[in-house]
Amino acid sequence: MASLVAMAWMQMWVTGRFRPPLSFASRPKRASWLCACRGFSLIEVLVVLVLLGIVMSFASLSLRGLQGRGLALEAERLGARIQVAQQEASLLAQPIRLELDDRGYRFYRNQLGRWLLIEGDDILKPRAWDALTDWRNDPALIAERSPKEAFVLAIGAEPIAAPFTIVLLRDKQAVILHSDGLGPIRHRSL
Repeated sequence: MASLVAMAWMQMWVTGRFRPPLSFASRPKRASWLCACRGFSLIEVLVVLVLLGIVMSFASLSLRGLQGRGLALEAERLGARIQVAQQEASLLAQPIRLELDDRGYRFYRNQLGRWLLIEGDDILKPRAWDALTDWRNDPALIAERSPKEAFVLAIGAEPIAAPFTIVLLRDKQAVILHSDGLGPIRHRSL
């Protein structure tokens, strides 16, 4: 082996280029065999494609679950913000009002007989729905598609609040927010 390397080096030194000696002429079959082994067979490619298809189907199913969870998360956030508004109303002894419509929801604080939009508060600032969301104030009216006014919930300074029920609708999903006025606000999917 050392003699072949020495011969090639000497030939490069003298001529400035490399021509393989005749002893390399017997190796082209081996070199072409090595090149053929570097590719993938059809079966290997098909196995990889099947595995990718399985992974993609699981990913799409999990994304559907996340989209379904989106409305429940939105209802959970709204319920938590209503509870914060109840606590703030009782601490400050000022009533707060929630207005909910097709665009989103907003909280107002009553100051000197005027309802002022709460904008500086990170929790109670106006929010838009994450996606197109419809609502009803009665679970029996879910199928109804009549135009409606904004839902208004008065949150007083008293520890006992008025009971309410809000149904949030998105695509074919529905979530009910319900409070009896005494306990926490509950939400459940329909």
